[in-house]
Amino acid sequence: MIAEAPDFLRNVARTVCGDGRDADGRLPLKTMRWYDLRGPREIALDADGERQVALVVLILLALAVGGVILAVIGGLVGLAMVVIGLSILHRGKALATPWLNRLARTG
Repeated sequence: MIAEAPDFLRNVARTVCGDGRDADGRLPLKTMRWYDLRGPREIALDADGERQVALVVLILLALAVGGVILAVIGGLVGLAMVVIGLSILHRGKALATPWLNRLARTG
């Protein structure tokens, strides 16, 4: 019997959410008020939800690293672009909450 290769995105989700599982084997995502209008709450993630959460975390991490690099290399112009990007992220709650609601329904 050949063992299934580990799924990178699901491993990232376990890193973000922790290794605990509920009685049904689903990974619980604990949200916070600063990015979830309905938070704090706990959402049980299925395998697809784990992959979605991990993908969003990796994208946000890449954007943060890119922003720091842009600010360092670009000087004042780069810093201004980072500030504009952060102001756009401030509106992220309006995007994150409906997405988290969909995760809660499918989980």
